[in-house]
This record gives sequence, structure tokens and C-alpha cells, in this order.
Amino acid sequence: MKKIMLAFIVLFLAAAVAWLFLFNGIGHYKSMVLAKQNSSSIAKLKSGISKKEVLRIMGPPNKIEVYAVGNRIFEFLLYRTGSFDNLVKDKNTNFTPVAIDSSSGLVLSLDRKFYEQILNSRHK
Repeated sequence: MKKIMLAFIVLFLAAAVAWLFLFNGIGHYKSMVLAKQNSSSIAKLKSGISKKEVLRIMGPPNKIEVYAVGNRIFEFLLYRTGSFDNLVKDKNTNFTPVAIDSSSGLVLSLDRKFYEQILNSRHK
């Protein structure tokens, strides 16, 4: 009876580990493909184009963040340009921010430093 129970536990643990590796592998592959596609497409963007044009070129963003700083509102369309591992928390640096000025609807910046400046200015 003990041998059967031990064999069951070992089999269960082996199946669980195999499932985790399979799940992680598929998710990682999908994120790598998406990151490659987005990296290629994002090279077509430039400051001054409309949000509508960004969406036409890039498709829907992976995440959207909106921040008010003073009397200005900034919308960030975040596109995955780095892959991730399902077993660890996804990092914000895996995304490229496209800053949109909400009043004009035009791209202000494709620069992570600008994004971080806006984030930091909110905490002052």
C-alpha cells in the first residue's frame, strides 16, 4: 500500500512539473512572437502621428495607462516588445510606451524616459 501511495505521489508531482513547463513554454513562445511583431511595427511610428494611425499600424495595445499631470492628460499605449516567463511577474520594461497627448490625439513620444518622467511626476 505504501509503495502504491508513493508511486501515485511521484506520478502526480511529475505530471504537475511537466504541465508547468508546457504551460510556461507556450506562453513564452507566444510572447516572443508578439514582441517580435510589435518591435518591427513600432519602428514605423514617429512623433506627431495620430492615435488612429498608431492603432492602424500596431493594432490594439497590450495595456493602456492614463495619467493627469497638471492640466494635461497623457495616454500611454503599451505594446509588448519583450518576452516574459509565465512563472515570474511580467515586467513593465517588456512594453514600449507610446505617449499620446489626449488634447490633440497625437503621439508625443516613443521614449521610455518620457513615460518614467510622467510616472515620477505624479508622485511628487
